[in-house]
Amino acid sequence: MSTSLTSTLSVQKANTDRVNLIPEYNWHVQFDKQFDPRWKPFDRPRATQILEYAPLFVRYLQYYFRIKKLKRRPHMDFINPVPLQQIYGVPIGGIGCGTIGRGFRGEFCRYQLVPGLYEFRTVEINSFSVCVRRRCRTYYTQVLIPYRMRKNGMKSWHGAFPNENGHYYALYPQSWTTYDLPGQNIRLLCKQLSPVIPHEYKDSSLPVGSFVWYIENNNDEPVEVSLMFTWQSGSEQGQLTGCFPLSQYTLSNDV
Repeated sequence: MSTSLTSTLSVQKANTDRVNLIPEYNWHVQFDKQFDPRWKPFDRPRATQILEYAPLFVRYLQYYFRIKKLKRRPHMDFINPVPLQQIYGVPIGGIGCGTIGRGFRGEFCRYQLVPGLYEFRTVEINSFSVCVRRRCRTYYTQVLIPYRMRKNGMKSWHGAFPNENGHYYALYPQSWTTYDLPGQNIRLLCKQLSPVIPHEYKDSSLPVGSFVWYIENNNDEPVEVSLMFTWQSGSEQGQLTGCFPLSQYTLSNDV
């Protein structure tokens, strides 16, 4: 299943004070951030630990091969640990209901909607795209991801957003991502919010999230900006089996 949602609005010259929505205290990185050093999972116990945990290890091997024989994934796979990926930001979703991870460059990754099981692959089609038009002509199109699309049927999509033009700010359960569109004098700001509400566990345990977009037009003429959200599924295993209509949203005509 795949879905897409497109909204278009005409944007006049913006008042930049209205898009100054990022709090003072946050975790801030640019898209080209490289972390050092690269840590590895702990996989070399000391000799004394091997003797102490040998019975537990035997029990685990029995469990592991029994699950593999049933062609199921073990909830704890110590035989094939997942390498550390230094890409993660604030996830989407409430508390105790499963989440979909977001990378600080805008990726949708680390799916955990099935209790106890994590899927670590990034799904390319889960992304936002932008189109800028002036005087009824298209001047700029871009998929807002930092890499080129690799899947068949998607290679023609214009990905690889410049890393130096993107910034990420995080303060759980919210995050803010800014995109300075090259050569357009336009800035996009995406606010991501999940329902984590103090003293409201019922409302905080919903597997939902919201994206609020702000557009800052620093040109002297109005522009038409379209934002498209494409979504494959809530799992890395989803297949492209068709499209289903979503409700149309009406956006304001300023910022």
